[in-house]
Amino acid sequence: MSLLSIENLSIGFKKALVKDINLELEKGKLIFLLGENGSGKSTFMKTLFKIIPPFAGQIKYRGKDIQEINAKLWSQTLSAVFSRIGVVPMIPVNELIEIGASQPDVELKSNVIQLLEIEHLLDKYANEISDGQLQKVMIARALLQNTDFVFFDEPTAHLDFKSKSHVFQLLRNLVDSTEKTFIVITHEILYALEMADEIWYINEGKLYKGSSKEIDAKFQLREQILNLKQNES
Repeated sequence: MSLLSIENLSIGFKKALVKDINLELEKGKLIFLLGENGSGKSTFMKTLFKIIPPFAGQIKYRGKDIQEINAKLWSQTLSAVFSRIGVVPMIPVNELIEIGASQPDVELKSNVIQLLEIEHLLDKYANEISDGQLQKVMIARALLQNTDFVFFDEPTAHLDFKSKSHVFQLLRNLVDSTEKTFIVITHEILYALEMADEIWYINEGKLYKGSSKEIDAKFQLREQILNLKQNES
């Protein structure tokens, strides 16, 4: 049995935006969720986080419908990293990374700090560090929640080219070292095709899943990006 299964799921509000989603999730994968603006990526994330109910179908964790799992227990299963927090708190990084962790694990915290190389930031205030550094801090915060799955919503949206490359490589390395599953919403299609274990692509009300090679062959994503860049130049 898979840890998380999505069965005949349709998502939306007054009407279904994406229909008949069927997915099986295990630990240890880097998954990129792609699609145009308004295609349903954020709606899908909100449905998984139980912010909005499924339009139809079920999401099950270890065989149990997530609607029957209380909020506290579900927060120990799924965590999130957003592109930018609205107001950066004026607290030390060392305190920020523990927010959301029910019982901070000293060994896990030490390992996460070393993995992300943020030792030098711990005594600084969160509102004093750069966007790239803050992104690493927020990743540390999510990892300290020690959930099986971590959702990343446009994690490189406000970063320069060098920082984007660093964050994506960091996510790849973290999946390999922690065996957690990361689901990354992004418009950085070339990075996704290069690094993903699996691609989820929403197109015209349907979610397609497959390897980078399979999804690229079906939708010609790489070619679309290169054509756009040529037209811009």
